[in-house]
Amino acid sequence: MAGRAPRPFSQIPGPSPAPGGWRENAHGFVADPLPYMNALCSQYGPLAALVQGGNGAIMFPGSDCPGTVFAFGPALNRHILTSTQLFHSGPIIGPIFGAWRTDPRAEVLRRVGTGLFSLNGEEHQRQRRLIQPAFHRREIDLYAHEMIRLTHELLADWPTVHTMDFQRLMFSHTLRVAGRTLFGRDFAGDAERLASTIQRWLELIPIVSIDADPAQVEAFLALSASLDADIRAIIREQRASEQPAQHVLASLIHVHDADGDALTDDELIGHINILLTAGHETTANVLSWTIFLLAQHPDVQRQLQHELDEVLAGSEPSTEAFSRLPTLENVIRESMRLLPPVTMGSRVTAAPAELAGYELPPGTDVVFSHYHAHHDPSLSPQPEGFL
Repeated sequence: MAGRAPRPFSQIPGPSPAPGGWRENAHGFVADPLPYMNALCSQYGPLAALVQGGNGAIMFPGSDCPGTVFAFGPALNRHILTSTQLFHSGPIIGPIFGAWRTDPRAEVLRRVGTGLFSLNGEEHQRQRRLIQPAFHRREIDLYAHEMIRLTHELLADWPTVHTMDFQRLMFSHTLRVAGRTLFGRDFAGDAERLASTIQRWLELIPIVSIDADPAQVEAFLALSASLDADIRAIIREQRASEQPAQHVLASLIHVHDADGDALTDDELIGHINILLTAGHETTANVLSWTIFLLAQHPDVQRQLQHELDEVLAGSEPSTEAFSRLPTLENVIRESMRLLPPVTMGSRVTAAPAELAGYELPPGTDVVFSHYHAHHDPSLSPQPEGFL
């Protein structure tokens, strides 16, 4: 009913605390997020609490978190993502930064965990303005040549065994692509070590954010310091180089606005780390799921192969050619809809807010689901099909 007062936060439906307390609920969510969210959505509806009545922070730093809520469906997603004054982004490293704020190593955590995704308001606009030129169409065309070259190398060394860990192969490949396009260097020799560091760092983020033993926290801090040092060394090397370079880091180092404002090394570390860690993993997931789905649908695979043969006629792909490859675009879009490389996102309320008829106090963790929006029957009549 229009004008009806929102219901209090404590009444948001959700499960009771587990026998081990709300952290046990949180561990269940972190261990297998999608089934956990499926159960919440089916049992409690479009807005559900991790624990009815509230819990401590699990997504963002802050001692004043009243609890975590999960929002499902395109309408709530749209509201959260467009109400940027109310729903703020936060650092990827979660509450561990708040817990270690007074430790000397907290500065390292701040650097490696703060990228464009975690900034808000005027600071977001400032850094986005400085980063944008590195991703203009002309730059993308230049990066494409490196992607094609590395893909040729991948195919030349393609394993001949009948069984392989395809996702691991894609992780290694996209990390090499990220190394060349971000830094202008080849991670072929270091890919395994660096990929292992990044993967473990990403895996530990949700674990140490909830309730980690000292050994896990120390491991996370050590990995953060390693990433910080490696990226800072690359930045230092690039600043000292007198050779012209065509990659993202070179663009970000030299860019400045009309007032002379430029990105600092600390800001560069955060942006490069987030682009490297999030960028190569999500791309590898898209490639893996797309090939998986094409293998399950040979008719679509044949249709796609026919289009590529007709349009490219044996030539290398270009950004210009993509406008003439509708089947390719539809295959990738449908793959990302059905099996999105990122299943959820999160925000924190910066001020009192209302969502689905309930009050959300400042500091509320809000998890929203890409996956559930993509599988909503009102948007996709056959949400479980690959169409």
